[in-house]
Amino acid sequence: MERKFTLSNKLCFAEMHGQENENEALERILNDASAEPIMLSYRFLESITENFSRDREIGTGGFGVVYMGIIRNMKVAIKKLSRIDDFSEMQFEDELKCLKRVKHKNIVRLLGYCSETPKEVVKYNGTYVLAEYRIRILCFEYVPNKSLHDYIKDESRERDWVTSYHLIEGVCQGLYYLHNKERINHLDLKPSNILLDADMDPKISDFGLSRRFSGEHSRIITEHIRGTPGYIAPEYLNKGEISFKTDIYSLGIIIMKLLMGRNDDLFDFEGLHKSADKDCPQMKRCIKIAQLCVDPDQQRRPTIDNIIDMLNVKESMKDDARPSLEQGSNSIQQPGRMNPGKMHFTSEAVDEKQEEAISGAKQLNQKKNHIEGNMRLANDLKAEEEELYLFTSSLLSMLAEYNVCPPQINASTITTGTKRLYQQLYWKIRSLNIQDSLGDMTPSRNEPSPSYNMDANRNTLRYAQVSSDRHVEQMYHGSHFQQDIVGTPSNYFEENVRNGEARVDGDSQLYRHENQDYPADGDPLPGIEDFQIVGEPRLGSILTACGFPTNGTTLCNFQWVRHLENGTRQSIEDATMYDYVVTADDVGTLLAVDCTPMDVNDRQGNLVTKFANNGNFVTCDPEMQNHIDACILNGKAEFEVFVLHAYSRWELATLVLTRPSYQIKLKHTGEVIIDEKYSSYLQTKLPLGRTTQFVLVNSTGAYLPFKTEGLSDPYNEAYDVRLRDLIVLVMRTFQKKALDAKRKGKAHQATKESM
Repeated sequence: MERKFTLSNKLCFAEMHGQENENEALERILNDASAEPIMLSYRFLESITENFSRDREIGTGGFGVVYMGIIRNMKVAIKKLSRIDDFSEMQFEDELKCLKRVKHKNIVRLLGYCSETPKEVVKYNGTYVLAEYRIRILCFEYVPNKSLHDYIKDESRERDWVTSYHLIEGVCQGLYYLHNKERINHLDLKPSNILLDADMDPKISDFGLSRRFSGEHSRIITEHIRGTPGYIAPEYLNKGEISFKTDIYSLGIIIMKLLMGRNDDLFDFEGLHKSADKDCPQMKRCIKIAQLCVDPDQQRRPTIDNIIDMLNVKESMKDDARPSLEQGSNSIQQPGRMNPGKMHFTSEAVDEKQEEAISGAKQLNQKKNHIEGNMRLANDLKAEEEELYLFTSSLLSMLAEYNVCPPQINASTITTGTKRLYQQLYWKIRSLNIQDSLGDMTPSRNEPSPSYNMDANRNTLRYAQVSSDRHVEQMYHGSHFQQDIVGTPSNYFEENVRNGEARVDGDSQLYRHENQDYPADGDPLPGIEDFQIVGEPRLGSILTACGFPTNGTTLCNFQWVRHLENGTRQSIEDATMYDYVVTADDVGTLLAVDCTPMDVNDRQGNLVTKFANNGNFVTCDPEMQNHIDACILNGKAEFEVFVLHAYSRWELATLVLTRPSYQIKLKHTGEVIIDEKYSSYLQTKLPLGRTTQFVLVNSTGAYLPFKTEGLSDPYNEAYDVRLRDLIVLVMRTFQKKALDAKRKGKAHQATKESM
């Protein structure tokens, strides 16, 4: 892609700030702590960072790069997002909203921001097109002492307790402001997100994951767990529960990091108590605060109000005094106005709670290690499963080309089918070679000869064409679409049933030994209980089949099925996984999943069937149905789509649907590539999975791939998938009405002629 020139969105800065230029405005903000952040132009930020040169880089991360900007001997930090997708765009907006609100000495100060979406002309496939790209930048005050993470890891720096206590106190003050004044939950507190200025004052930064509670709400549940491992509270990690106590847990980990240094066991509170300076009550109080903060039970963690009060306890008070956690945060007075009668605990109660906290912290650490180990194993297993799935899919595709359908998807049947196919093709090639040697090159009229190509270097057999295939697979840029055509089904697996075996069920295609001894009551067949489908059967949504395995079940074979209105049952090809994405093909059908449980001995349990949507037909949601009805009522609908023209490149086109016909017209050249009436030969085929593609098979049998990906602005995958289903349903409705009208016309004409 070659850039030609840029058409920028120019911001009228002088209109926003009078006659000031951006240099003067930013300098004014630096000198006025009460000034609001301003919008800055990308060109200005380029100028103060020397065009974002590598020499000005002061930090990098997954979000992008931080540069140093210089304005008349004054420094600022420029955070430039390097990858702008929907999630990072959302993070940018959330962080900007939070930073615009907050003003506190222990929270990094936002000076300005840049949010531009310029358009530029780029050369794409030899043609100049207008494209948009997003620029998102934040400008902060400059902090020279890096982060708390660097401070803790710096082995050359001699850390003293006074500085550590100052840092703990500052972080707590900043968090107190966020929770009580702005009701903001940070959700990513960690040492690398706490910056240190020239006076070693800590400043909380990076609000990309933060949440702001409204009204009296102080707790939410989410399915999206985000944050840094080791700092995520257990209730958030395990149940998706978010509250202010989530930040408190992260605060406890940070305090322990400061107290215990680099190489110590974070949860060794006993050793820390023994090594603590007996003459330093502040240190002992911080140890107790850390213990309480990391309690696995969030109800027993203190609020930030409690923590501030504990830090403000006068040295004359007993060292084991701490605020009552049974009292709600509303009963806690403002910092510096402590009520000793309400805050006092006996030494015995403190010791008991302390022991519980130590025990709970150790258990939590063990659980955290187990969870992290399980996550690593799960990732490894997922990678292996994906590799196995790709390998199995490639073998199944090859077998399908030759009309070999394994009775069930497992290693044994696939291997048997592949071996048998190899033997058949081997002897087929030998017979062809023999025919060639005899000079007989003319194939039989009734039995057209297939064409083969043997690659000697790779020792593989590639199938070129056979007229009696049941499945013909077309590939378009990595997407697979399969078409059923007329042909004789393979009887390979029928012929090769071994002696002593018999077919169990024609639909499930499973086998059993005739002499197999079924288990007695004490050794029941594998099964699955509470089998259910999770998820709403809405277009584009994912349905998941799940249940509880019983009687030694280790494997379940799934098959998603459609039951049509005429009573026929249709197995969905290749839909043999536990999850399934609902598409336009499912509208007007009863969607179900069959499950056959198995154990390690390949014993098969009873087939279990579950219907989605409580046994009701799958329908469009009201909004989409209204859209379809409006299109039919108007008698015309137009959609922008991408079409794979001449099987070489995706081009933007307009799909025009009317009552009698449809038309596809390229937008760039105006060329009409299809303009025909609806016929019974017209088909729209949808692939499995969450994709925006579909294939149109016209009346001549030609395949034309389409996709709707990238038509939403800003990009929204769910919208593009929904648009694909809408187009398909509208087109099928027009086609059905046209064919119905045609049949009625023929019937009417036949009636007139008979009269």
